Amino acid sequence: MQDNDKLRHQQIKRKLKIIGTVLVIVGAILSLTGLIDFIRVFNTHGQPKLFFLMIFGGPMFVVGLGLLTYGFAGEIAKYGVTEGESATRKRINIYKEEFKEYKNEVVKCPSCRFLNNSNSKFCQECGAKLECSCKYCGANLASNAKFCPNCGKEV
Repeated sequence: MQDNDKLRHQQIKRKLKIIGTVLVIVGAILSLTGLIDFIRVFNTHGQPKLFFLMIFGGPMFVVGLGLLTYGFAGEIAKYGVTEGESATRKRINIYKEEFKEYKNEVVKCPSCRFLNNSNSKFCQECGAKLECSCKYCGANLASNAKFCPNCGKEV
């Protein structure tokens, strides 16, 4: 958008917010006045004199809410995106942590790539041996180990 268009857009939004607020307030006051008058004469069996104010106040209130919705649409959308993004980031972090825990609990078979329980000595899919020993110190290693947990040397 060009600067003039942005300025015009901001002015329209400001007018929508002001007019919407005025209509909501006036509509609420008219509706409440009509409702109070109706309730006041309800027990006396008389005729309400200000009930017609509800007929004007109700639609005025609704139109005001509509104008406010349009006036604040950008802010509402930005808030929704920000909140959605925040929730998504939290979910991703939870999934990362769960994956780290899961990753430590499984060992991939070197032959068939099947994911086995880290306690398994043989693959549940193809039967291949999952553990091997360190060529430097003889300690047992998982098949996916890059370094020996006993001596620290690269396998």
